[in-house]
Amino acid sequence: MKTFIIAAFLAILCISLGDGLKCYHCDLCIDLTIQNHTATCSDNQKCVTSKANNGTLVKRGCLDSNKCETRETITLSDYYHSCCNTDHCNSGHLLQLSLLVCLAVAGLWLLTLT
Repeated sequence: MKTFIIAAFLAILCISLGDGLKCYHCDLCIDLTIQNHTATCSDNQKCVTSKANNGTLVKRGCLDSNKCETRETITLSDYYHSCCNTDHCNSGHLLQLSLLVCLAVAGLWLLTLT
């Protein structure tokens, strides 16, 4: 019974609540490792990393899903919008843990208890 309670608790910790997608946000970022600001997307939005055609200017945040994987001219620069749909997936360099990985780790830990 104790093992089941611990497993259920770990599973709950791994599941994110339906708050809306959380994305990193910055305008004209140069260093993708800086993740100070976050935004919560609307239902019809995904996380986006928009790169200028010169490769130096980057925008991150939320974008309407119908604009994903498209090019757009903004202030004399062409931007390509690359989208993703998990929390903070537009981070640049940080690794993202999925629910499956989290559950696998919890399962391995539980195996060591028995």
